[in-house]
Amino acid sequence: MYISDIITKISYLFIFYFLSYNINNAFTLDKRFLFEITQIESKIDSCRQIFSLNEYDLNQLSNFTIFGEETSFRYAITPCGLVPTDRCRQNTSPFEAGMTACQERLVGSTPSFQLAIGFLDGYGKPPNLEFSENTDGSVTGVTMMMRNARCNGGERTVKVVFICNENIKTPTEMNAVEFPACQFTLQIKAAGACPI
Repeated sequence: MYISDIITKISYLFIFYFLSYNINNAFTLDKRFLFEITQIESKIDSCRQIFSLNEYDLNQLSNFTIFGEETSFRYAITPCGLVPTDRCRQNTSPFEAGMTACQERLVGSTPSFQLAIGFLDGYGKPPNLEFSENTDGSVTGVTMMMRNARCNGGERTVKVVFICNENIKTPTEMNAVEFPACQFTLQIKAAGACPI
């Protein structure tokens, strides 16, 4: 037997041992990873953003439905999550899948569902979420743009400006403006909009 054959056999044994060890440990790791995946399966990867100096995770806001009013309309958004249908009033037809923001008409004594103003990526809609860091220097936070809802036959844009405010742990209100038509700006102050 040649020395090269011995080295080859030792190499095979080492590789076999290494693979066996890692396969046995992989099952233990998989259980841990499965638990972690289960914990975050409703989170949206794009809602975690890293910019030059700061990292944000807007998924921290996905448990809140935040409201804002403007003239005869009320807006509801669940950032990085699905807005509960009972927050958008009754509708004569089923809600579209993936709705993260809606508009209600506040005419009369009973507000009524007007339309969806924003959708999460997926759910049969084209990808549309775009993120940037607030750059005015006086505040930190993230801006999220949505462009996959329709408005009067054209594109609807929704600019959601998240502003870091450590004092607002449970956000419930936002400023909402539609100007010009079909272009919405929602401003939300929250601790969940602060760098992590």
